[in-house]
Amino acid sequence: MKRVIRLGGMVVVMLSLMLCQPVFAAELQKDFSVQKAVVFTLDASNSMNGNDRNRLAIDSIAQLIYSLPSNYSVGLVAYNTDVVAASGMVGSDGRDSIMEAANAIRYTGYTNAGAGLTRAMELLDSIEASQKTVVMLSDGEIVMQNDAATAASSSQFQNAVSAAKESGTVI
Repeated sequence: MKRVIRLGGMVVVMLSLMLCQPVFAAELQKDFSVQKAVVFTLDASNSMNGNDRNRLAIDSIAQLIYSLPSNYSVGLVAYNTDVVAASGMVGSDGRDSIMEAANAIRYTGYTNAGAGLTRAMELLDSIEASQKTVVMLSDGEIVMQNDAATAASSSQFQNAVSAAKESGTVI
């Protein structure tokens, strides 16, 4: 029996990004001299084939990374059964490499959000920035090949959330 843990829906993430864009944009324009960092963390599991058939999550990443001001470093993590892509942290001149990695992602395997969020936190730990953010794009479930693997991923996810909270990183 597979154990399923809900993270949140793709629709909620997409709507949140669209609705918060004016606030996000106003916040971005305040101070370009302060270094900031964001890692986009993408669920690349097989379930995304049905829930993101048109790859709108990847389009959303493109729209956001090219909208960020130059004082933002950007990274990308994609996960399914394992972390399948990790790129970053790059400045404004390296954002094309992030999109190349994103466009190469194929939706397969299980959903190991614990490994994905842990890797995103590692990328953020590699850079000095006054504000660090992880944007997770997922259809909302931690599902692995068995209950033990699902529980391990869930525990790893919770540990990464705790680490983010302690460091002031916004997810």
